[in-house]
Amino acid sequence: MNKYNIIKIVNINLLNNTNMINSNKIFTLVIAFAMMLNLNSASAQESRSMPRSFYPYLVNKLSPNLYVFVERQEPLFEEWGRTFYVNSMQLVIGEKRAVLIDTGNAYGDLIPFIRNYTDLPIDLLITHSSYDHWRGAYQFEGKHDIYMHEADYKQIETRMNNLGMKFTAKPLNDGDIFDLGGIVLEAIHVPGHTQGSIVFLDKVHNYLYTGDAVNILPWVFSSGIPLSTYRDALKRLRDKTPSQPAILCGHAWDPHPYQILLDTITACEEVIKSGGEGDPQYRSPWEPNGPVFQNAYVRQVGRVRLCYNKTRL
Repeated sequence: MNKYNIIKIVNINLLNNTNMINSNKIFTLVIAFAMMLNLNSASAQESRSMPRSFYPYLVNKLSPNLYVFVERQEPLFEEWGRTFYVNSMQLVIGEKRAVLIDTGNAYGDLIPFIRNYTDLPIDLLITHSSYDHWRGAYQFEGKHDIYMHEADYKQIETRMNNLGMKFTAKPLNDGDIFDLGGIVLEAIHVPGHTQGSIVFLDKVHNYLYTGDAVNILPWVFSSGIPLSTYRDALKRLRDKTPSQPAILCGHAWDPHPYQILLDTITACEEVIKSGGEGDPQYRSPWEPNGPVFQNAYVRQVGRVRLCYNKTRL
């Protein structure tokens, strides 16, 4: 391991969920190190044996057996003081096995990159069917086990074949247990963002790995799933997590507090009760005056901006 000279951007312990890192400070660190990488790219290319395709990943080491990989050096956008990155994924390392949760867009070669952190057998767990969470799964085909909820896998079969990124996934269901040796992950079904969205509960680190099912900007306006179904799934998730774990979603460098789950439930309840009266239409966060999404509206509670469809409450 560590046969490649990979730069680790941050190496801190976030297991105490009350000691959250200020995202603005993190953003400053990211920019500073990104500049260093750019300034030293020529010498780095000569001194490292890996091809340039490895370098899109920034690494946040949360513990000796938990890493967050961020796919790009620039943030996607800011929402209430929290930085959304293009894509992030989590590597959880047990005593016997490791899992990678999601793949991002696979700008680099993931498996050789992961080998800098573990030599253990690796399983790939895909949280849902959004393109930016499974595009790298083909790299694991025939080499490692891949798991995905059947409803979401069926949604992407045609697309992945057209893209030449075919992979075969084993069924991933609510209640499935992944025993890594000393660390156990429990799969919990949370339909809303997609029909087959799955989150993973890690009781050892007290984290929820949520993909897009829980974050500060939950999109539930285009899946065809009623908002009440999403609310009920979140309430069930709340009831299964009395330890109030921190949340590592698929677009963040550092954890979100558990409160965003509670705020999302509240937002759902308010919208269902009021019918969304007075809520503004949702605009694209990538452009200051971007286009509105058809039938998409926003309800804000705390740091959460719930994006929902008024015709599917």
